[in-house]
Amino acid sequence: MKKALICAVLILSLVSIASCGNSELIIGTWKAQTSVIGDTVETTFVFNEDGTGSMGIAPDISVPMTYKLSRGTLAVTTSVFGLKNTIKYSVSFDGDNMTLTNLADANEVLSFVKAE
Repeated sequence: MKKALICAVLILSLVSIASCGNSELIIGTWKAQTSVIGDTVETTFVFNEDGTGSMGIAPDISVPMTYKLSRGTLAVTTSVFGLKNTIKYSVSFDGDNMTLTNLADANEVLSFVKAE
Protein backbone atom coordinates (compact mmCIF):
# COMPACT_ATOMS: atom_id res chain seq x y z
CA MET A 1 0.00 0.00 0.00
CA LYS A 2 2.81 2.39 0.93
CA LYS A 3 4.66 1.66 -2.35
CA ALA A 4 1.50 2.33 -4.37
CA LEU A 5 0.99 5.67 -2.61
CA ILE A 6 4.62 6.69 -3.22
CA CYS A 7 4.32 5.71 -6.92
CA ALA A 8 1.08 7.69 -7.28
CA VAL A 9 2.64 10.80 -5.72
CA LEU A 10 5.71 10.45 -7.96
CA ILE A 11 3.60 10.08 -11.11
CA LEU A 12 1.44 13.09 -10.21
CA SER A 13 4.56 15.15 -9.53
CA LEU A 14 6.04 14.23 -12.93
CA VAL A 15 2.78 15.07 -14.73
CA SER A 16 2.64 18.41 -12.92
CA ILE A 17 6.24 19.23 -13.84
CA ALA A 18 5.65 18.25 -17.48
CA SER A 19 2.54 20.44 -17.78
CA CYS A 20 4.38 23.43 -16.28
CA GLY A 21 7.17 22.96 -18.78
CA ASN A 22 4.73 23.23 -21.69
CA SER A 23 3.63 26.67 -20.48
CA GLU A 24 7.21 27.89 -20.76
CA LEU A 25 7.66 26.27 -24.18
CA ILE A 26 4.77 28.17 -25.74
CA ILE A 27 5.96 31.69 -24.79
CA GLY A 28 7.08 33.64 -27.87
CA THR A 29 6.16 34.12 -31.52
CA TRP A 30 5.14 31.18 -33.72
CA LYS A 31 4.65 31.29 -37.50
CA ALA A 32 3.03 28.99 -40.04
CA GLN A 33 2.15 29.01 -43.71
CA THR A 34 -1.53 28.19 -44.22
CA SER A 35 -3.81 28.03 -47.21
CA VAL A 36 -6.91 30.25 -47.24
CA ILE A 37 -9.17 29.92 -50.29
CA GLY A 38 -6.26 28.73 -52.40
CA ASP A 39 -3.81 31.47 -51.32
CA THR A 40 -0.89 30.86 -48.97
CA VAL A 41 -0.85 33.26 -46.03
CA GLU A 42 1.33 33.55 -42.96
CA THR A 43 -0.37 32.86 -39.64
CA THR A 44 1.30 34.18 -36.49
CA PHE A 45 0.56 33.40 -32.87
CA VAL A 46 2.18 35.50 -30.13
CA PHE A 47 2.02 34.03 -26.61
CA ASN A 48 2.97 36.34 -23.72
CA GLU A 49 3.87 35.08 -20.25
CA ASP A 50 0.71 36.61 -18.71
CA GLY A 51 -1.76 34.51 -20.74
CA THR A 52 -2.39 37.20 -23.37
CA GLY A 53 -1.24 37.39 -26.95
CA SER A 54 -2.38 37.89 -30.51
CA MET A 55 -3.34 35.89 -33.53
CA GLY A 56 -2.45 37.31 -36.92
CA ILE A 57 -3.17 36.43 -40.52
CA ALA A 58 -1.04 38.20 -43.11
CA PRO A 59 0.74 41.36 -42.03
CA ASP A 60 -2.37 43.53 -41.60
CA ILE A 61 -4.85 41.45 -39.59
CA SER A 62 -4.21 40.82 -35.90
CA VAL A 63 -6.69 39.88 -33.18
CA PRO A 64 -5.92 40.05 -29.44
CA MET A 65 -6.42 36.81 -27.53
CA THR A 66 -6.06 35.14 -24.19
CA TYR A 67 -4.91 31.58 -23.76
CA LYS A 68 -4.60 28.82 -21.22
CA LEU A 69 -2.36 25.79 -21.61
CA SER A 70 -3.08 22.83 -19.37
CA ARG A 71 -2.15 19.16 -19.71
CA GLY A 72 -1.54 19.28 -23.45
CA THR A 73 -4.67 21.29 -24.23
CA LEU A 74 -4.47 24.88 -25.44
CA ALA A 75 -7.61 27.04 -25.16
CA VAL A 76 -7.44 30.23 -27.25
CA THR A 77 -10.13 32.88 -26.69
CA THR A 78 -10.66 35.83 -29.01
CA SER A 79 -13.20 38.63 -28.82
CA VAL A 80 -14.30 40.37 -32.03
CA PHE A 81 -17.05 42.97 -31.90
CA GLY A 82 -17.91 41.79 -28.39
CA LEU A 83 -18.38 38.15 -29.43
CA LYS A 84 -16.11 35.73 -27.57
CA ASN A 85 -14.93 32.57 -29.27
CA THR A 86 -12.83 29.83 -27.69
CA ILE A 87 -11.08 27.14 -29.69
CA LYS A 88 -9.40 24.22 -27.97
CA TYR A 89 -6.40 22.46 -29.45
CA SER A 90 -4.26 19.54 -28.46
CA VAL A 91 -0.70 20.84 -28.52
CA SER A 92 2.62 19.09 -28.96
CA PHE A 93 6.17 20.40 -29.15
CA ASP A 94 9.20 19.03 -30.96
CA GLY A 95 12.13 21.41 -30.52
CA ASP A 96 11.21 24.67 -32.29
CA ASN A 97 8.09 23.12 -33.83
CA MET A 98 4.58 23.24 -32.39
CA THR A 99 1.59 21.31 -33.72
CA LEU A 100 -1.98 22.34 -32.88
CA THR A 101 -4.89 20.01 -33.62
CA ASN A 102 -8.39 21.45 -33.24
CA LEU A 103 -10.26 19.26 -30.74
CA ALA A 104 -13.60 19.99 -32.48
CA ASP A 105 -12.22 19.19 -35.96
CA ALA A 106 -9.28 16.76 -36.11
CA ASN A 107 -8.79 17.67 -39.79
CA GLU A 108 -7.61 21.14 -38.73
CA VAL A 109 -3.94 20.66 -37.92
CA LEU A 110 -1.61 23.67 -37.76
CA SER A 111 2.17 23.32 -37.75
CA PHE A 112 4.18 26.28 -36.42
CA VAL A 113 7.88 27.13 -36.19
CA LYS A 114 9.13 29.28 -33.31
CA ALA A 115 10.27 32.67 -34.64
CA GLU A 116 11.38 34.30 -31.36
